[in-house]
Amino acid sequence: MIGEMLPVRGQKRRLRTALLADTLCSRGHEVTWWSSRFDHDKKQWLPENAQAETPNLHLELARGLGYAHNYSVRRYFDHRLVTRRLLHAARRSGQKPDLILATVPDHNLACGMTRIGVDLGIPVVIDIRDQWPEIFLRPLPASLQPFGRLVLAKDFRRLRWCLQRAYCLTAMMGPLLDWGLAIAGRSRSDDDQVLPLGSKDLPSVGQEALPAEVRDAIRLRPGARVITFAGTFGEFYNPEIIVRAARRFQGSGPQAKDYLFVLAGDGQYVRTVNEAAAGMSNVILPGWLGPEAIAALLRSSHLFIIPCTKPIPAFPNKAFAYLSAGAPIISSVYGELRDIIEQTGIGANFEPGDEEALAAKIEQILGNEEQRCRMGQAARQLYEEKFSSDIIYGEFAGFLENLARNRSARQRELERSTR
Repeated sequence: MIGEMLPVRGQKRRLRTALLADTLCSRGHEVTWWSSRFDHDKKQWLPENAQAETPNLHLELARGLGYAHNYSVRRYFDHRLVTRRLLHAARRSGQKPDLILATVPDHNLACGMTRIGVDLGIPVVIDIRDQWPEIFLRPLPASLQPFGRLVLAKDFRRLRWCLQRAYCLTAMMGPLLDWGLAIAGRSRSDDDQVLPLGSKDLPSVGQEALPAEVRDAIRLRPGARVITFAGTFGEFYNPEIIVRAARRFQGSGPQAKDYLFVLAGDGQYVRTVNEAAAGMSNVILPGWLGPEAIAALLRSSHLFIIPCTKPIPAFPNKAFAYLSAGAPIISSVYGELRDIIEQTGIGANFEPGDEEALAAKIEQILGNEEQRCRMGQAARQLYEEKFSSDIIYGEFAGFLENLARNRSARQRELERSTR
């Protein structure tokens, strides 16, 4: 898996691959993680001697080009180079694992690892995390997307090849699994699974872990309701709309409310958001926060916002942490999260870009404390029952163990067809 934070010294945050690796290792398995030496989030190189802190987890890392922007030609060629070096190292190592799990992205590495699995008769599971290589078409105008698809024709063929030959597919949400199955050209089998991202429960930290500017603002306004966004200020989750909504509640007019908006994070739109919030006393931008500071912020929050900029189906990482914190969520995401919010009463939905609706939802939820508490309790209960990482990755690990032990008839047919 390329692009996820690796569990090395100084990195306390665990995401999907790391949580699964930790779980498998705790169950007595040996796990090797093949990845890039480039830290995708911080855009910097890991040291040559980087090692995993988890016992029985081994890192095999390759150096690529590095890149400054997520949507860039340089990132595309970085992943191609890393893939070539990792596949060379994998074949040279002589390892024959019981099972290979490869993620999309990156489709090139997933394709290469699938070929190794087919050659060695090892079942390969493809875990779909995003719609690569279609992601590279998104920045293009609609009129140029067919040309972009033509340029990436080989990439789409590689993706189709590996999805067709995978033992089975997993995905973090239903629409992604459906997308992968459609490309593979087959219907869903019993082995194809939806396994949500989930998250670890928040550590027990107090407000002393907050950045000073946030801690002081909360202490100076003890009755203020804290409204939070924490994440990357990017193309799909741009908190500028939250700033525009917050502007309605500042000052001393009839709409003024004692609301404190905390927008924590960094990304390509951080300058735009800072400029939009200039001079506003009810908006704080503390920058990118570490795990303990994030936990303290989420535990201090009364309401969370997921400001998706487009009507796309998604279930972002931040949603699981918000559920764990036990406060309502206002979201403009489409897909499963939107359905869950509507069905379970854990918050409210609004349309992307509709700042009036966002402001109205904020006031509606925070204006009724009994309702707000009820929504927060429902969010926490949903987390405990369905989205705790202990539950999800225990199920994921057990699923992989069963696949490794009990080779299905479909896998044997695939092996015969490639002889």
